[in-house]
Amino acid sequence: MSRLSENFYVDDDISQSLQKLLRVRPHEVEAKKTIILTTAPQLWNVEELGKSSKIIDLSNLIGIKSNENLLESELLNTVIEQFALAGWPKRAIFPEYRSDLKVRRIIDIAIFEPEDTWQIAVEIQDSERLLDNADEQIKTLCRGTTVKWLCATNGIQFKLLNRETNEHQLLDHAPSPTELGIHEWENIPQNVNSHSLRIFNPSSVEVLLAEVEESKPESLVIDFTIPWGFKVKKNSDLYNNVISQFINSLPINIREQMPGRIDILPVILAWAATIPSVKTLSAIVWPGIAINESTQWLRNCLIERFRLCSVLELPGNLFRFTSMMTSLLYFGGEREQVYFDVLGSRGDLISMDSRPWFDSLSKWMKGDKPSTGYTAKVENNANWAVRANDPEIDKTLERLKRLGKLVYLGELCDIQRGAVLNREDSEGTTPLIHARDLRGGYVDFENAQKIEANSIPEQVLLKKGDLLLPEISGGFSVALNRSSEPAVLGRNVIRLRLKDDKVSSEYLREYLNSSTAKKLISARVSTLADVQRITTQSLREFPVPVVDSKLCQGLNDLQRIEVELRAKADELESLRRALFDAQNSHSFQASLIELKRRGTLLETSLQSVDRLEFQIANFYPFPIAYGFRLLGSIVNPAQLYKEQLRVAENLLAFLGSISLALLQKQDRQKTGIDLKKYWQGGISPGHWVELVARSAKVFGTYKDDPLAEHIYRLNIGSDTKGFGSDVTALIRAKNNFKHDRGPTLEEEILKATQDIQERLKRCMEALAFFTEYPIRQVLDVNPSRCNSTTTLKCLRFIGDHPGLPQEEVILHKALHKGDLFLDAGRQEWVPLYPFINAIACSSCKTRETYFVDKWDNGIAYTKSFERGHTESCGQIAEGLADWGSNE
Repeated sequence: MSRLSENFYVDDDISQSLQKLLRVRPHEVEAKKTIILTTAPQLWNVEELGKSSKIIDLSNLIGIKSNENLLESELLNTVIEQFALAGWPKRAIFPEYRSDLKVRRIIDIAIFEPEDTWQIAVEIQDSERLLDNADEQIKTLCRGTTVKWLCATNGIQFKLLNRETNEHQLLDHAPSPTELGIHEWENIPQNVNSHSLRIFNPSSVEVLLAEVEESKPESLVIDFTIPWGFKVKKNSDLYNNVISQFINSLPINIREQMPGRIDILPVILAWAATIPSVKTLSAIVWPGIAINESTQWLRNCLIERFRLCSVLELPGNLFRFTSMMTSLLYFGGEREQVYFDVLGSRGDLISMDSRPWFDSLSKWMKGDKPSTGYTAKVENNANWAVRANDPEIDKTLERLKRLGKLVYLGELCDIQRGAVLNREDSEGTTPLIHARDLRGGYVDFENAQKIEANSIPEQVLLKKGDLLLPEISGGFSVALNRSSEPAVLGRNVIRLRLKDDKVSSEYLREYLNSSTAKKLISARVSTLADVQRITTQSLREFPVPVVDSKLCQGLNDLQRIEVELRAKADELESLRRALFDAQNSHSFQASLIELKRRGTLLETSLQSVDRLEFQIANFYPFPIAYGFRLLGSIVNPAQLYKEQLRVAENLLAFLGSISLALLQKQDRQKTGIDLKKYWQGGISPGHWVELVARSAKVFGTYKDDPLAEHIYRLNIGSDTKGFGSDVTALIRAKNNFKHDRGPTLEEEILKATQDIQERLKRCMEALAFFTEYPIRQVLDVNPSRCNSTTTLKCLRFIGDHPGLPQEEVILHKALHKGDLFLDAGRQEWVPLYPFINAIACSSCKTRETYFVDKWDNGIAYTKSFERGHTESCGQIAEGLADWGSNE
């Protein structure tokens, strides 16, 4: 490696801010001596450092051996900075100095003072090989001058010659005034750098360890110039001469955890944790150190020695040599909580003293409560990423536990990373699926690369139902393989294959693509600029709520609907873009009219979706939708009021009838319901409420019945809020009207109709869950000769129009012809007989739906939802008796 110029690392203003941040420490730690480890000492502002600080330049030690790659001007500036760091005032340093205007000889650097005495002449060469030549050259250049010291340097080694004594010295740092015997500057005013900050450049690890042991620093700073991602192989010169010596200084339990190939920075951090005198440590590290499984050994090492005090995530593109996001880690202090915060952009580091985040960090370091970010307790084996320790993550996990048991993804799926194949350049017919082929939740086989697939390993062959996600992405999206055709899993793609039927592929895809899962995933990824990477191990430990698979049926239909809507929008866009392709004004006008027509239709449809009236007219159960629709056609307030109260009774009758039908046979006695008690003499709206309330108490114990749970959550028994409050008001209005206590004046009636209509609308909104459970009448039954299935020809009782749609449904059992059934999903049809029935009305000679209004002397009297017509039936009475017998 070559020594890098200071401009290679970071802009100067950013560098100054980072230096200040690295020197921040917890208030409870008193640090009199500080050591700064760096490979670019010229970056550090010596005037900001105290006499108790020491810079150790590791560049020569870890293999940054020369300045050969620097431009001549950059090397000159580097040497000037090194002399300044050594304690020479910058005003005393003159680059490209000519001792006499009559001569053409130019000296690279001349250093004067005190009293304008020429102290040093410096000749610079860019390699160690040329240093000897530089030594002779500087002698020639300075012949006939009064300069006391001659110096030849390549920026790492400094060869000195005392012209008075002819004494030679070889230093690994720029000589300070004190080292050259100049003491006149000790009492110079403060505008001159009055202390000499020595830069120590150890020649070996042994020398470094001895220097640190002698210095006994309480604070250690590791800056951003230590190489990142520079993995050292065993038996290499760098490993044998440097890394192994660091490793041998570590405790044996740490050495045993270290991987085979090791990075320089983790080794230095681990060594720093073993220095007995160090009480506080700060370091800028790449994100893998904070989150990767391969560096867990290092986190264990650090956390056993120090308390983690703070993690500050720095923005990406901060350093010129990488776009990777980095972290500033602070160790030391006694607090159990760790402070986490994120800097959003480079601008946050400019004039940072006025930034809220810096004020918050300063408060935390002083022992006060921070004003931004958050604090959290970090477990020993946890990673240190800001997102992973966000308290909102714990809240999210607690919420998911309420949905179902949390299971690791590795327990549900076999997780396989794509392989790098030697035949990727071969041509064939089998799709090789890369990350770019995963689009919008689907796998793009058509545009995928095609390869020859002979002898492909079994584990990288795709199967139908496999879930695929990119290993590296700007935002992870999971695709479902719906194809049975052969395909190969490419590199940078991870495959999830279900082990059993605990969850379905559709459910798992929806969950992993949800905003909740993406939030959890983002806490487990490493980030390079805006690109994220997730490992197979992180996925194996990813939590998944396992809910009843039957509840999630139909998720695939939702995505299909989304695709169809997008297709409509895309079609409209295509027509609009092609508008000016018309050949003449007539075709242009025709295309424009068609475009407007389609646009208006789509707009109207989309706008109607959220309107309650549209939902009722198209998706609500017919028995309650039809009557509600008729209210809009009544003009007379008195007639409207009367019909509103009848619709209110219909709502209660419908809800009560469904509740009775849903009760499982073994639970009927638990409710304490005596049907004859309620229907003898005619049932009232209050009785319907009591039937629903008694049933709902039992529904609260049902585990896998969503419809029953919806009715339970209506809380119809509460007369002070929500659905129960509106029902109570409707019953009161109904009773008052029945007993002639209702409104009589036109203004009173008008006001009452407005109030009742609003309550009816709120009740209908509360019953919106019924749109998921259609009611059907079985018209015909056709059993299959080949298997146990039965094809049912049905009428679907949906929407507000009496012209009900027909459909065919395949079930695994035959149902009673003519009866009504409620489709509870999961192939479970709940019979509504004897509580709701479709009967040909003797009055209007049309089919109407009826609920039981009275049961007396073996006869059931029913009332239609549509018009309030009544019918009597002995057979329905028998059904009621059978229901109540519990036999």
